[in-house]
Amino acid sequence: MHFDYVMWLNIITALLFFGFLLLSVLSVRSILRQKTIVISSRIGRQTGLIEVINVNVALLIIVILVIYRLYIYIPTVAVFAFFILSLTRLQSGISNTGIFVGMTYIPWEQVKAYKMVNDDINTLQVKFRANKRQYVMRCDKKDLSAIQAILRKFRVPEQETISLD
Repeated sequence: MHFDYVMWLNIITALLFFGFLLLSVLSVRSILRQKTIVISSRIGRQTGLIEVINVNVALLIIVILVIYRLYIYIPTVAVFAFFILSLTRLQSGISNTGIFVGMTYIPWEQVKAYKMVNDDINTLQVKFRANKRQYVMRCDKKDLSAIQAILRKFRVPEQETISLD
């Protein structure tokens, strides 16, 4: 039986292309929805060393592919680089429609409780319970009254302890 590695390489490349394309569309959709954030969390996504390395390696691979005239693989690497760059634009925060934590959006109807923790001179932690998970945001203390107004508006109960059940 003859193993045709070029065919399998092309199949894997196509699958990776469509996977990264889907993830890129989802991350751009999240970024566009996050424009409604009124109170930003300080625990936002920021460009880290790993993102810089990944994008630079992707650009280097594109150059190598052009040199060797392997043009069929360039779209996959380009979509991967775009996906990594789009991840750096994601943020967390509170909006009038719900909570954004990275690519996760939680509408107010799913938020079961919250707890505020005074953890720093300038910030406070807001812990939310939704979908049997806990989500944490660090917000400026100057936004305390705005946060409380939004939570009262959507009748989210405050709890001393946040249990995940």
